[in-house]
Amino acid sequence: RRGREEQDNDCERGRTKQRQYSDKYKQNKQKRYIKQKMSARLKLTKLLMKSPGKLKKSPQVIEASKKTKWNILRGDTVQIIKRSHPEYGKKGIVTKVDRSTDRVTIEGVNVGPKRYPAIPERGIKGRVI
Repeated sequence: RRGREEQDNDCERGRTKQRQYSDKYKQNKQKRYIKQKMSARLKLTKLLMKSPGKLKKSPQVIEASKKTKWNILRGDTVQIIKRSHPEYGKKGIVTKVDRSTDRVTIEGVNVGPKRYPAIPERGIKGRVI
């Protein structure tokens, strides 16, 4: 059996070792945090410094950029001929021509319902058109 003093000394040594380990752990943790922070910062700077690559254009935009002359202009009457379109066969007047994407906006096509709120003070009912 050991004496009381030896046990106290061992406890002291154990505590100092624990302190040393905990201090080292804290230091390593701080280093790891700084390293992670720096790596994130480095990643961001690399990403920002990168020259912007070519953005992939859709085939529709590529075809639109090739065109020099448009046959359909604002005010023309057109009919939807794409069979998969829900409003196939409908006719309307072109209100807008978007040449960058090769699309047209047709009056009265793909229009959702418009809701008008009720005004009870005036006696007007709410309605959907």
